[in-house]
Amino acid sequence: MNNIFLALTLLLSTKPLLAASKVFESTNKKSPLFELYTSEGCSSCPPADDFLQGFEKDKSLWKDYIPIAFHVDYLDYLGWKDTFSTADYSQRQQSYARLWKDEGVFTPAFVLDGKLWQNWYRSALPSRIDEPAPKLKLTLNAESAALDVEGLKESKGCYKALFAPLLKHSANKIAAGENKGRILTHSFAALALIAVPLQRVGERGSALTKISLKKATAIVGWIEKCSSPGAVQAVGGDI
Repeated sequence: MNNIFLALTLLLSTKPLLAASKVFESTNKKSPLFELYTSEGCSSCPPADDFLQGFEKDKSLWKDYIPIAFHVDYLDYLGWKDTFSTADYSQRQQSYARLWKDEGVFTPAFVLDGKLWQNWYRSALPSRIDEPAPKLKLTLNAESAALDVEGLKESKGCYKALFAPLLKHSANKIAAGENKGRILTHSFAALALIAVPLQRVGERGSALTKISLKKATAIVGWIEKCSSPGAVQAVGGDI
């Protein structure tokens, strides 16, 4: 009897986790991806981090703009290894630099809709333009994420789907480097970056991947062409 009770208890306790799923959908108007390339080892980055933090309670969040912070690893040598940094994020920024034919990368750097945006410290974010875009449906389960696409206008072309679990808000005390002694707050920090091929059938496409949601409080998914970075359409939400 005790074994049966234990089995039922385990089943009931795990069922919500396995059965629960969340669905996030975009419209057929573009929701631009708003990327910040930052580092805890960069003394000029906290103001940019604060700028992004303003979106945490903004009514336009996940509608007009999809924010994400990529913590690069190329400044880790300055004496402090960034809590969130990975080479994947640095490589993404370097891909942008090659696309723009820039000589190098730097922090802080905002990328709005695939283009470098340098006026963040003196102007508000531009209003979203009603630009047609494919419609995305992001389905999130306990250990997997799926992205379904409708409205790909090109009859041919290689696309990939990208997924990024986020930590929407955090604070870290920095023990060394340029920000030694400071408590830095972070918003929409990427915890991983997963890219998988988009399987296409005409104007539709789909992608499926395993994903870890440990520590994640939000999720972002988007599609872009295989040949270059820059989201064609993005979707996201709190989890």
